[in-house]
Amino acid sequence: MELRKLKRIGIIILLLLLLLFVFSNLQPIEIQLLFWRPTMPLALLIFLTALLGFVIGMFVALNVGKGNKTTPTSTPVDPS
Repeated sequence: MELRKLKRIGIIILLLLLLLFVFSNLQPIEIQLLFWRPTMPLALLIFLTALLGFVIGMFVALNVGKGNKTTPTSTPVDPS
């Protein structure tokens, strides 16, 4: 029972920190993507950038080692 209470307190603290981060980064910023100049809150830009990094990281992690998995063949040694 005590562990469950600690988890709830931890989750509440993390949510409060998240809200503090979001409300302190609401100022709109303008970014330039080639010929497009969108305006969005800084917190949204940070979230989208982190999400993109997460997706790319998962893609790379799932595809590592899926390359050429052929076993090396032994070549006969020439006795001469």
